[in-house]
Amino acid sequence: MKSAHKVREENGYKCGLYASYIEYDAEQGEKMREMADLMSPYVDEMYALPLYNQADLVSKEESERDWTPVAGNRGRSAALRDSLPCWAVFTEGHITWDGKLSACCFDHDGRFHMGDLTKESFMSAWNSKVFQDLRQAHLCKDVRGTVCETCVAYA
Repeated sequence: MKSAHKVREENGYKCGLYASYIEYDAEQGEKMREMADLMSPYVDEMYALPLYNQADLVSKEESERDWTPVAGNRGRSAALRDSLPCWAVFTEGHITWDGKLSACCFDHDGRFHMGDLTKESFMSAWNSKVFQDLRQAHLCKDVRGTVCETCVAYA
């Protein structure tokens, strides 16, 4: 974050720097707030997220620790919203390590890929038919038959 902040300031880039953390429980949340204090000079905002179901990856192990996942991608802990439509498919471009545009920040296996940025522009992938169809399903609050169907919010 220090390096990103330095690059932004030295070059006058007009972009935001944000950091988030998962607040599994009160103890972990307190530890992260200490880290947030250290990072605060370098970010525009730092915020807590609840434990999401991570695209249906939250396991029995987490529930055995008394961690309760929040269904869907409902926003920040201090301002949760309805799980459908998922705000992220309308407002955030998630780019994977290999240059794919993903519809979900919890994409771990490529099922949420909406385009290949090594072969097409961001705007082309962002406005692709597959991404438009996914957004329409979210607006209709019916994601059956989409990559989002297995998210615990919609099961």
